[in-house]
This record gives sequence, C-alpha cells and structure tokens, in this order.
Amino acid sequence: MATDIRSSRPLRLENLEGRLTPASASPMQWSAGEVQQAPVSRDVVFVDEYLLDQVPQQELVGRDVITVNGSADAISQISAALAERSNVGVIRLISHGESGALLLGNQVIDQRVLASRSSEIASWGSSLAPGADLLVYGCSVASTE
Repeated sequence: MATDIRSSRPLRLENLEGRLTPASASPMQWSAGEVQQAPVSRDVVFVDEYLLDQVPQQELVGRDVITVNGSADAISQISAALAERSNVGVIRLISHGESGALLLGNQVIDQRVLASRSSEIASWGSSLAPGADLLVYGCSVASTE
C-alpha cells in the first residue's frame, strides 16, 4: 500500500477525499503558476472528391472535412483551407495513389512537386498544433517498383 509522504499515513480513498478536486473535461496547461485552458485541437480531413462517398462516415464524424476539387490545384486548396484554421492536431489526406505519388484532385504529388512547392507546404505548419500529425492514405503510395 502506498504512503502519503507528508503525513506517513497509508493512502486510502477516504484520506484523499478532502484533497481531491473534480477534474475538468478540457485539457489543461500549466503556465507560471496559473492554470489556463488549452485550446482544443481539431482534425481536418482532405478527401479527393471522387472518394468522398467511399470513406466510412465514422472516419469523418467530428472532423472538418474538405473535399479536394478535381478541377483545381490540390496543394493550393489545402493551403487556402489551412490558412483559415489554427491548432490543427491531425491532417488526413485521403486520395488515390501510385508508387511514390499521391493522386489528389487533378494533381500528381510526387517528390518533384513536394520539392518545388516546399515553401508553400511548409507554411501549413503555422496552422498546426504542437505535435500535430499528417496522415496520408492512398493506395500504392509507399510501394516501389
């Protein structure tokens, strides 16, 4: 059994009840001796318009879902949508794919495109929460020949 180091009493629920305070349902941050509410991060899903009805709805519930239009530049669409958001915890890209490339909207996003648009893609970081994730879903994207 654990012991309360301040009083050398065994720790029991009845000993703790007077010191317990209800926990908040929201995440908290400690800063310079004061408690502040942490902003709740949001999830954003970018999905190719041709795949939207194939994605299980439970993957979309509670998330900002942005359909990537096949008649416009996909990276520009993502940049514009993220510029309007902050504290994004997870970005999901759902698209078609092929070896070494993401097929999103009307665009083939491969190593060459990533290199040439790197500064624009890097700007997405200003919309992200600390520790955010970028998850890419596309058949064959990580396959090799």
